[in-house]
Amino acid sequence: MSLLNPFERLTKRSLIPSTNFTPFVISNGQIVPKNFVDASTALKNSDIFAVTNLISSDLASATFTGCPFNILNNPSELINSFSFWQSAYLQLLLTGNTYLAIYKDSKGVPNHLEQIPTSQVTVNLADDSSAISYQVNYQDDRDNVQLDADEMIHIRLMPFGENGKQFIGRSPLESLAQMVAIQDQANKLSLSTLQNAINPSTTITVPDAKLSREAKDTIRDDFQALNTGDNVGKAIVLDQSAKLSTQTISADVAKFLATTTFTQTQIAKAFGIPDSYLNGQGDQQSSLEQITTLYANSLNKYILPIQSELQAKLFPTIKLDITQALDFDNSRYVSMIESLATSKVLTAQQAINALADRGLLDANKL
Repeated sequence: MSLLNPFERLTKRSLIPSTNFTPFVISNGQIVPKNFVDASTALKNSDIFAVTNLISSDLASATFTGCPFNILNNPSELINSFSFWQSAYLQLLLTGNTYLAIYKDSKGVPNHLEQIPTSQVTVNLADDSSAISYQVNYQDDRDNVQLDADEMIHIRLMPFGENGKQFIGRSPLESLAQMVAIQDQANKLSLSTLQNAINPSTTITVPDAKLSREAKDTIRDDFQALNTGDNVGKAIVLDQSAKLSTQTISADVAKFLATTTFTQTQIAKAFGIPDSYLNGQGDQQSSLEQITTLYANSLNKYILPIQSELQAKLFPTIKLDITQALDFDNSRYVSMIESLATSKVLTAQQAINALADRGLLDANKL
């Protein structure tokens, strides 16, 4: 470091934003990513909420195996395991990155994790690109800290870019900015149309008469008084000077309201899951099985980055088993064992042992 420039190291070091969304714009004195769906805004979209809640819940229900430490099954001292991992996976889905600081006991054994909000993390790339560290700006009484790579679990989705951004993940929300904007405008227009245009109403026509405003108010008020309250459902009686008609929803408006399915499909596509699984379509058992299998396979794009990072930072044999998370009542497992036993692939005893290993039978009582 030159004495003439005491900040030489700081100017050379690469400070990488903890998310990979560009370009950025300045809004109210803050750096805000442009053309990106903000996480808090995204969760107000019912379809994005449904997708992220579904994926994060299923991942949080998965079982960790191959870890000699209890840190994964009991990661936090403040929150239960399911809620901890669901929050971590939601951060991954919404920002493309999850940051989990690793804490160790006096013997150097990892004993708990702490989720760090993306906004509090800056990724530092060494001058010669030989190492990565993490600057954490805690929003509490703790001082800012610098964590080495082995002290931070950094799970990324589809890291891509240059100038250091190849080390930062990208969120599926990045591809949904235009779709969500279209859906928001469609929802606003639909609501406005429902409130102001297609609300079924009654029209009373008085032929060959030019009525004053006061006369129109009188006819309307008298009609409502005679046909509301205790008179609802009773026959309507009009004299020969008036004709009654009702307005209905036009076919064009009904067709417009149906276009929201398009954005639902796009959102499911961006997150890589079958939209039929999200929307509950398909009434044939074979179709449901196929959709569930497709969904299980689609979770691999999230399981593998999680599993790989945990193997690199904690223990090389760690696995994330999603099987039971997708088969809570074990019905699919029982059906598979029954099919294998019927086709003689498994003997009766092997089938019993398989069910007993899953905790569905007590082999000692058979």
